[in-house]
Amino acid sequence: MNVNQNTPVKSRGNVVPFARSGEYYFQRGIKSYQKKDLVKAKQLFEKAVQVEPEEPTYLCQLAATLAELGDFIESNDLLEYIVSEIDSDISECYYFMANNYAHLGMFREAESEAVRYMENDPNGEFYEDCEELLDLIHTEFGEDLEKCSSEEKLIVKHEKARRSLEKGDFSGARDLLKEMVLAHPEFWAAYNNLALAHFYLGEYDEAFLVLDDVLGKNSGNLHALCNAALFYKQLHQQKELERFTNCLKVIHPIIPEHRYKLGSTFALLEEDELAFQWLNSVRSHGYAWNVTFFHWLAVASLKTGRIQSAEKAWEKVLDLDEESTVATYYLEKLRDNTLDSEEAEYQYTMPLNKLQDPNDLSERIKKLKSTIHKNKLSHLLLIRNWNDEDTTSTLEAFCAEKNETLIMKELAATILFERGYESVQIQKESGIEHLHQPSDDMEKGLVILEQVLAMRGELDSNTAFLWHLLINEAREGSLSIVNSKAWAAAIAYMADYLQEKQTTQKSVAEQFGISASTIQKYSKTLKILHHRQTMKPN
Repeated sequence: MNVNQNTPVKSRGNVVPFARSGEYYFQRGIKSYQKKDLVKAKQLFEKAVQVEPEEPTYLCQLAATLAELGDFIESNDLLEYIVSEIDSDISECYYFMANNYAHLGMFREAESEAVRYMENDPNGEFYEDCEELLDLIHTEFGEDLEKCSSEEKLIVKHEKARRSLEKGDFSGARDLLKEMVLAHPEFWAAYNNLALAHFYLGEYDEAFLVLDDVLGKNSGNLHALCNAALFYKQLHQQKELERFTNCLKVIHPIIPEHRYKLGSTFALLEEDELAFQWLNSVRSHGYAWNVTFFHWLAVASLKTGRIQSAEKAWEKVLDLDEESTVATYYLEKLRDNTLDSEEAEYQYTMPLNKLQDPNDLSERIKKLKSTIHKNKLSHLLLIRNWNDEDTTSTLEAFCAEKNETLIMKELAATILFERGYESVQIQKESGIEHLHQPSDDMEKGLVILEQVLAMRGELDSNTAFLWHLLINEAREGSLSIVNSKAWAAAIAYMADYLQEKQTTQKSVAEQFGISASTIQKYSKTLKILHHRQTMKPN
């Protein structure tokens, strides 16, 4: 019986190949898959799906690769999406789902999916394999299926809560996780994600109460200790931060997953030597191989004087993602001996620097294909200051970029409207759309930004990123940005706060002519938005 899904899925679609098309990434992914370089294969299949999100061949192969990597639940989510949204006749999806559930120990669900395959494709390639799987389930677990059912429900429920956190449904995740910890008082992963949910919602006291509960019952819980340290760093509570950091420094885990957690936490805490020590210790374990991991390792290497190690790690980033502008930027600077270790950031982005040449900005923006919003946004806002033919053509090209986010294209379009354009074309999923005026939220947002810059003098990456968080929330209808002065003051204060400057809310409030209670209210909201971006579920 084949439960490893190690045979590439046969192509169903006819795709005309062209440079950087979905087929280009798919074929390269197949080569990596056949070489058992599953991490790189996953990256390439994801790129293929980004280019052609409804091509079932690419989706099926990505699901198979996820299963090979042990991401069985994510694989099944993708397979369920294929049969429910793309093509219900792809019956092998049911067989793959049955195998995934069997690997998870969820035998009732495995049985259900195997039967679904046999009913849909009685002459199918995997019919006998399904019979064999059903025989195995009934022989080994027939009387215990009911007992397994409660464990299956717990796994699925926790995964649903974790996905809710990742999607931004923090209230829903919090309520679900509260139910789980009451029903399963020693399920520590649920506790730790409940603490995160509270923290994302700005319920800081509740978050710490949950962590205290965990550590009271399970004093060595690594995830709780790491989360506590990161919470205190986010809140700039130095004394408690030092206490938990010192606790982490004396922990020496054996399990690779715990070493990875410790290394990533030390990276976020900017404890460079310890970050290098623990991240480097899991370098040979494939589950940690992703661009973020190798970027963290590179930065930790650079900051501790291990230049060759830094170079190799950024080369690995390029191996996993050949279009990484982040790794390319750092490697060029490193090889030119112009890279200052203080310049490197653990966040996967290029430093903004103080660029003053519009041609440099245009060239940089053209290369920003795989970096994060913070980086692209900073450059777009800077390029707004120069109105010439080169920067204008760059903005037009940005609006036409198929894989760029809508908020970025709307910003580029708004800058073109400021330059006198009567109509701007932007590329959406549904096709070309002609805009005849800038979006209301974007116009209001730029008024806020101008007020910030009038007080701060220059644009830094923190200011740009905070502004982006605010506009994104406004576009989703979750926030009103009518009070531009209050939001400008909140951004100015938070930018200083993130740089650990000794700026008070009172002094900023006086600068902007608002009350201390107003800036406190708006800064709290902005701080919550920022915390959601910088902390991830366990």
